[in-house]
Amino acid sequence: MPSTIGKRIRELRKELKMTQSELAEPEMKKSMLSHIENGYANPSMKNLEHIARKLNKPIGYFFQDDIVYENNSVPKNQISFDEIIVELNNIDNLIQKKKYDSTKKEIIKFLSEYKFNEKSKIYGDIIYRLASCEIMLGELEEGEKHINIACNIYIENILFVDAARACMKLLKMHIKNFQYNKALPLLEKIYELYGKSTSKDIFFEIEMLIVQPAIYFAKGEFEKTIQICEEVISLSNQNRIYYLLDDAYRMMAITFLLHDNHDKFLFNMDKARKYVEFTNNRLNLIKLNHNYAKYKNMINRPLEALKYLEIYELNDEKKTFYYYIEHGKAEYYLGNYNKSLEDLNKVNCGNKVYYMMDCIYILTSKIYIGLNYNKLNEFQKAIEEIEEAITKIESYTRSEYLGFVIYANKELGFAYECLSEIYSEKGEYSKAYTLLKKSNELKVIYKNINFK
Repeated sequence: MPSTIGKRIRELRKELKMTQSELAEPEMKKSMLSHIENGYANPSMKNLEHIARKLNKPIGYFFQDDIVYENNSVPKNQISFDEIIVELNNIDNLIQKKKYDSTKKEIIKFLSEYKFNEKSKIYGDIIYRLASCEIMLGELEEGEKHINIACNIYIENILFVDAARACMKLLKMHIKNFQYNKALPLLEKIYELYGKSTSKDIFFEIEMLIVQPAIYFAKGEFEKTIQICEEVISLSNQNRIYYLLDDAYRMMAITFLLHDNHDKFLFNMDKARKYVEFTNNRLNLIKLNHNYAKYKNMINRPLEALKYLEIYELNDEKKTFYYYIEHGKAEYYLGNYNKSLEDLNKVNCGNKVYYMMDCIYILTSKIYIGLNYNKLNEFQKAIEEIEEAITKIESYTRSEYLGFVIYANKELGFAYECLSEIYSEKGEYSKAYTLLKKSNELKVIYKNINFK
């Protein structure tokens, strides 16, 4: 909120001959009110409602500079601060429903109807929401521009946590678009902004940590990935808030599974499951059951994989590629080759995904399509599918991000091994031997990765 808010609070309090303690209690500490009045901190909406009530003023009184009108004339459709809050709540509801195009139009209309003080927090909040919609609509250049505008407004108003949160939206955009090298410098800026704030937010501190494993995983810094997850767990436990613990344990589990450390995978998955059940986080429940199914298929226990996928299906009727790949694998291992093909052919290899690792994972569906064709004695189709998978997965071995190079090489080793088996069954032993040798070379490279 603008620094003038604190000034207005102080002036009105003194006019009413109230002490800071009298105004602050019982909702706030006197020290917090002092920070607000001196412009070092900004009240939450709850605290501002408390202050307004005690000072016998509407909330809009503290924001009277946030809306300005041409030639100082008030238009017929004048809007109060309370009405602005209602409009922002409507906008937030539309965003929550993922109606980004409608929300963007609503915001643009809102901005055209009223001329806001472009240095005010209210204006920054509106622009931030506009940027959020643009980013979700794939309008990245405009989204980044508006995020930076909102961020600068927050900084001018000494709202460093708000500025850091705005930058966090931009950081997530870079991660979503696989721009991990852009993410790290921005992360440093976020920490710098947050460090300037006199008020601390443990939840945001955890959020700043939880975005980092994806970055370090991409860079192949797996020990750093685990370390950050452990920091999330430690900070959450120390403050007894248990925030995002399911995400931290699940990301550690995935990292250990990539390195075939099944014991640590299961330990961290069990921890994640307990917190998912405690928080009733449906999305993470879906993710966990997918991870369990993937593990069960890896150790050739397809019936157990199908049980986890049944739970997955109960919580997500849409059935994304995560479901169809593991369900198709399970059917393959059970010998139900036509059913497996039916599942795997529902996977769209052109799907837009959030992690580059999933781009590679999707391509493994083609390997299993090939394996199914092989079992159905359609050798040429089998070879074509797996060769296509190899060609596409090989493109990720040239990535600038070591983590994805490592994962791509692991899946390539499996693909060459499968192709070797097919040529062996055809009696083309020389070709089979060459492919198996290639597979073993990739496995040696993978096994030589140093990781605790």
